[in-house]
Amino acid sequence: MADASSAADSGLPAAMAARAASTHNGCGSPEYASSRARRSTEGGRSIGDEPTRAPAVVVARSEDLHPLVGHQVRVNGWDYAIWLLPDGSLRALDNTCEHVGSPIVDGAIHEGCVICPWHGWRYVLATGQRRTAFGDFPGIGSFPARVVDGDVVLELPPDRCR
Repeated sequence: MADASSAADSGLPAAMAARAASTHNGCGSPEYASSRARRSTEGGRSIGDEPTRAPAVVVARSEDLHPLVGHQVRVNGWDYAIWLLPDGSLRALDNTCEHVGSPIVDGAIHEGCVICPWHGWRYVLATGQRRTAFGDFPGIGSFPARVVDGDVVLELPPDRCR
């Protein structure tokens, strides 16, 4: 497939069609169009319901998390901060403040935001947006997280699973 990938990168139509016929499901395991089509007709998810993110990656155990205390994890060179909220839900954000790149994992949680411990920038836990006195603005990445059989799993974009 390396030859097809090189050819596809160069723009050859046959190679591009071959690459379009498959997609990566997670961190490098290919899932072919025929598999998706078969699953959609055999009671599985339809193609329209395919997730835009990679399958969940196990990053911790649930007992490693404590309410309102950030937990830092690293996946493929990317740092993430995960919080367990009092209602049992999880929130996961990129662990880098946009201001000067400080880690936000040690920030206090207040009114649904994490506050950067270095300079006080606020990020909405649910969305990663930066909260200011003038409203919410684009901020840092926010990622779905949940507990499955005691494992904390994080759904990451495919480009972060290389």
